[in-house]
Amino acid sequence: MAIVVTPGASNANAYVTVAEADTYHERRPPVGTTWSSATDDQKEAAILWASKLMDALWEWNGYAVDAVQAMLWPRGGMLKRNRWEYVSTTVIPPELKDATSEFARQLLAGDRTGDSSIETLGLTSLKAGPVELAFKNAVYAKPVPDIVVNLIPSDWGYPRMRSTGVRDLVRD
Repeated sequence: MAIVVTPGASNANAYVTVAEADTYHERRPPVGTTWSSATDDQKEAAILWASKLMDALWEWNGYAVDAVQAMLWPRGGMLKRNRWEYVSTTVIPPELKDATSEFARQLLAGDRTGDSSIETLGLTSLKAGPVELAFKNAVYAKPVPDIVVNLIPSDWGYPRMRSTGVRDLVRD
């Protein structure tokens, strides 16, 4: 599937192109060879999945600028990181492009979207001689890596976590 990065388009499916993600990875210190050794098809698949997850796993502030846009960005009412100017509603901001690029690399390195083995097993204690493990009840999977969260300005929104006791009210 081809990547379509057209802000506000009804057929958009990604926040960053392979070329833009390549540039992002050239500007950061290398972490293994995950991105550079991937084929363009693998990079595209990772970008498409990362973009989809950014929309699915994030609670964005502001509002979508058009009812027909396929992706949740562009958004209105969003301040730039400097908090003096608004993000243009005709572009995908560089912070989102960088975060999506980083997320795509991490998705190539390993599946971050699987169930947490700690949650699945319900491990609360393990003792073998002097070695003992115990986990808090609040242990949860973090499908969105910390670095991706930190690349997004905090007032743009936050990642959804399964451990929250709050659910959206849905009325039919």
